[in-house]
Amino acid sequence: MKKLLGLVALVVAMFVVTACGGGNSPKGAAEKAMKAMKDRDAKTLVDMLYNAKEDETSQNEKDMAVAMFQEKMDKQYEKDGGIKSYEVLSEQIAEDGNTAVVDVKIEYANGKTDEDKMKMKKNAKGEWKVDISK
Repeated sequence: MKKLLGLVALVVAMFVVTACGGGNSPKGAAEKAMKAMKDRDAKTLVDMLYNAKEDETSQNEKDMAVAMFQEKMDKQYEKDGGIKSYEVLSEQIAEDGNTAVVDVKIEYANGKTDEDKMKMKKNAKGEWKVDISK
């Protein structure tokens, strides 16, 4: 999680999103987040991040977060050539059913690979989101 949180904090501040497949599951949410990162879609990435105060977040705050994540993704793209592919290796849902860890393998265009753990958490609406808190 430190790498993806590092990648996600840096890159979370770089990575993670909403998009295709898997339904409302930790794996499905992780895949959406990874697709957003691969597509360099900061808006979707921000939408996929867990935010305990989601209902209190202004549009201006969301726009600022999107701009920050877009800048981080662009820098990561320059460094590694972007994400070539990703694969969800496993998911482990906690007994309480509200948190999970998803293991992900990421391959970058420059040939570098990483395996990381994405922390996931259900929001108040019961949707799985990427939890970038420490």
